[in-house]
Amino acid sequence: MSHVYAPLEQRQLLANAALVIAATGVAVQSTLISHFPAYATYMPHVKMAFEAALVSGLADWFAVTAIFRRPLNLPIPHTAIIPTNQERIAATIGVRWWVV
Repeated sequence: MSHVYAPLEQRQLLANAALVIAATGVAVQSTLISHFPAYATYMPHVKMAFEAALVSGLADWFAVTAIFRRPLNLPIPHTAIIPTNQERIAATIGVRWWVV
């Protein structure tokens, strides 16, 4: 019996898988040089690509998480913006600021 994931869950699984692949690539990259010496000239570029993917994935995770809650439950300023301002946001949705 297979579980059918909702579209949001599919996107979350894909994002998490990409982050895990990037982290694995950074961790395994040094051993790839010894196993594939013919590609040693390309390995710095592969390493940079994995590192860039990991850094950007973590930055995206932190940014999206910080909007909705406190990442890692740390009291970081300017996080949990939507729950903190939920009443103000709800009151101003639909208000045309340019007509006032």
